[in-house]
Amino acid sequence: MLLDWYLSERMWWRSWPDNVEGWWRSAAEHPNVLFVHYEQMFADLPGVVARVMRLLGIELTAAEQAEVVRKAGFDCLKEHEERFEMSPPTLLQELG
Repeated sequence: MLLDWYLSERMWWRSWPDNVEGWWRSAAEHPNVLFVHYEQMFADLPGVVARVMRLLGIELTAAEQAEVVRKAGFDCLKEHEERFEMSPPTLLQELG
């Protein structure tokens, strides 16, 4: 059921394959598209932040970079999860 919903046109941003396919094409055509996997962020968030900085051509002090890593970390996101709610639709709306 979850997979069917995720792959359906009922998703806010179209189906996952359609959404990613557009970005995949853009990444092949433009050097300013960066794919980052959740697993990469979980394993090495400071390294991912450094990759994003390189892509954007910006430099941060060590303290600024540490603050970005802190604010992008799971604990901070969980603390402010109401700011990251997916709407509409949500899986719970679909199941309800």
